[in-house]
Amino acid sequence: MEKNIILPKISELSNPHSINKDVIKKLYNEELDNYQRVENHINILPEFSFMACHEDASQDERDFTILIYFNTEWKNEHKGKLRYHIPRISVDSWGDDPNVPHSWSKFHQYDILPIFTNVVVMNHQKNDNIGALIVHEVRKNMNKKNRYALYSTYRKK
Repeated sequence: MEKNIILPKISELSNPHSINKDVIKKLYNEELDNYQRVENHINILPEFSFMACHEDASQDERDFTILIYFNTEWKNEHKGKLRYHIPRISVDSWGDDPNVPHSWSKFHQYDILPIFTNVVVMNHQKNDNIGALIVHEVRKNMNKKNRYALYSTYRKK
C-alpha cells in the first residue's frame, strides 16, 4: 500500500529562514546573512521509520545545523523523538582485584519532542563542535502521520 506524502502548508511554517536567522541572533548574537546555506532539505519519516544512532561530524566545515519541526501536534505515545546520548562521566577505577583496572561511562539521554515549537541548533564552531560529535538518533515514529523536519546547514562566507 502506497502512502501519499502531503507536505505542511507554507502558512504553517511561517518563514523558516527567518526563524533560523532569529535563533542564531538570539543564541549567538550572529547575523545569519554572514553565512552561506550549504544544505536545506525536508526530512520525512513515515510511520514506523526511524534514524539510527549517528554523529553529524562531516567534512563540509559547517558552522551551524538547524532543525525546525513542522509537526503542529505530537504526543508522547507517537514516539519519534530526537534523542541525544550525552556522556556525563567517565571513571577509571579498580574493582575488587586492585591488579585489574576497568573503565565505565555513564550517558544521559536527552529527548526532544518533534513539535513546531522546538527548534534544534547544533553549533559546530570552535570548541562547540561537540554538538556534532554527540551520538543521536530519531526514535521510531509511531504516529500514523509523517514526521517532518526542515534540516539546514550553514557555513561562514
